Amino acid sequence: MQILYKIEVLYNNKMRILSIFIAFIALSALPVFAEFSVFTKNIIGYHAFAVSYNYSIGQPNWAAALKQQWVKSSLNCGCYDPPKWQDSVNYTCTDYNCLDSGECYHRSQLISRFEHGTDTCIFTNAVPMLNKSRQDWNCIERNLLANHIGKLIFRGCQYDYSKFVITKNLHKQLYIPEGCYYIVTDLQDYGATFGIVDYGYLRFGCQTIEKRLPWWITEIATPKERIKSNSSWYVSMFAITVFVAGVVLTVSWAIILILLTRRRNEYE
Repeated sequence: MQILYKIEVLYNNKMRILSIFIAFIALSALPVFAEFSVFTKNIIGYHAFAVSYNYSIGQPNWAAALKQQWVKSSLNCGCYDPPKWQDSVNYTCTDYNCLDSGECYHRSQLISRFEHGTDTCIFTNAVPMLNKSRQDWNCIERNLLANHIGKLIFRGCQYDYSKFVITKNLHKQLYIPEGCYYIVTDLQDYGATFGIVDYGYLRFGCQTIEKRLPWWITEIATPKERIKSNSSWYVSMFAITVFVAGVVLTVSWAIILILLTRRRNEYE
C-alpha cells in the first residue's frame, strides 16, 4: 500500500509540472512581430501590383506586389508596344528613353518583368538605373523570387537629390537612386498593418545588404507593445491552454485512480 501511495504522489507531482510545461510551450510558440505601416499617399493600383507615386518628382516612392512564380511573357516590353509603357503625368516614353546626361541611364522597374510580365511596363513603376545597378537589383529580385513566394513585398529607392539627369523633351529632372529597399511582409494581400519577415537595403556598387528601413515604412508598435495591447487575447489563450491541459490531466488521473483502486482490491 505504501508503494501505491508513493506512486500516486509521484504521478500527481509530475502532472502538475507537465501542465505548467504545456502552457509555457503553447504561449512561447505564438509568433510576435513588431507592427508596421506604410506611407499610403497617391496610391495607384494596377492589376498585379500597386505604386505610391511621388508627383513632385515624377518617380515612385515604392511599389508593392505579391511575389509569384515567373510566367514568361511573349511580348517584348518595348517603348512602342501598346498598351504598355503608358505615359505618366510627368514623362512620355521617348522622354524617359532618351536622356541628355552624357551617361546612358535605362528605365528599370521596381516590379520587374520576370515577375509580372509586360503589366509592369508603366512609368509610375520605373526608375533610371545604370546597367551595373540593374544587375545588382536583378540579383536581389531573383533571391526574393526564390525564397518568398506568396508574400507581399514592398520595393523602393533611396534617391540622391544632388544627382539627376535631364529629360530630352520636357527638360525635367529625373533623380538617380543610390540604392533600393526591399521589405518582405507577412501578408498575402494588402493590409493596413503588417509584420516584417525580411528586409534590406542594397546600396549600388556594394555587395552587402544593410539592415535598415526606408522613411515610408513606420514602426507603430514594438513586440512588447503588441503583447500589451493584445493582453486580453493572450490571457484567453492561456486560459484555453490551462483548461485543455486540465481536462486531459483530469481524465488521465481518473483512469489512474481506477487502475489503482482495482490494484488495492486485489491486495485486500
